[in-house]
Amino acid sequence: MVVAMVASPRYFPQSCTTRLKVTEPDTAVRNDVAWAHAAVAYTETKRQADELGERQEAARQALLALAQHPKETGGGCAWAYV
Repeated sequence: MVVAMVASPRYFPQSCTTRLKVTEPDTAVRNDVAWAHAAVAYTETKRQADELGERQEAARQALLALAQHPKETGGGCAWAYV
């Protein structure tokens, strides 16, 4: 696994809203254990969050398909057409 961190002191004085051009010399490749553990934790958590987002959308669509009135509630969930 290759993990990259972007940092270059020559860019620090610029505004935070300025889009910076990052080049190869601005990339530090991290191979230490702490970085690898943090990177794995982040990527796994991101994957799980994305999966949960898909499941949440499927559940929302199921509620939408079942809704028959302008406002419905039950099972700890409320739905209203606005």
